[in-house]
Amino acid sequence: MIRAMLEDLVLYGSDHYTSPYVFSAFVTLKEKKVPFRLEVLSLEKKEHERPEYADRTYTGKVPALRHGDFWIAESSAIDEYVEEAFPPPAHPRMYPEDPRERARVRMVQAFLRSDLVPLRQARPTSTFFLGEKPGPMTDAARRRRRGRTGSDVAYRSRFQNRISATSGRTSPFISPTRA
Repeated sequence: MIRAMLEDLVLYGSDHYTSPYVFSAFVTLKEKKVPFRLEVLSLEKKEHERPEYADRTYTGKVPALRHGDFWIAESSAIDEYVEEAFPPPAHPRMYPEDPRERARVRMVQAFLRSDLVPLRQARPTSTFFLGEKPGPMTDAARRRRRGRTGSDVAYRSRFQNRISATSGRTSPFISPTRA
């Protein structure tokens, strides 16, 4: 039944194309090689608050994914749904097959999405996608950039070493076996 609805897969995003969350869902769909249509909403015009959208997504935010009559919002939920709805071998694997390795990847995703909020606020994606000039770095963003202690480089090195020591790989995002 899921395969029959491929032509009815729609990702909803913002018309500014700067949301890292929409980008995450977009990349997942592209990497899985799943055909979909992108529909953009104007957040300034509050199109995401219209009942026909907000009632189906529960949150009224972007991204959201419509697959036939099924709606899901929140980028991590979309990524996980797409991984499970379009499994290997027909589609490339996005998450490791081993449950412990998969849990570790999801942990890193949660860390990147939640613990780095001050840094993301100081350096929003609009500085990258739209070329906007970033403002001065806030104290909270500096602390997040450096980690709890030490320099930025030392923090990243400790983080990478933890991942490598437990997984035997140098990247927490790449599954060793891509179907």
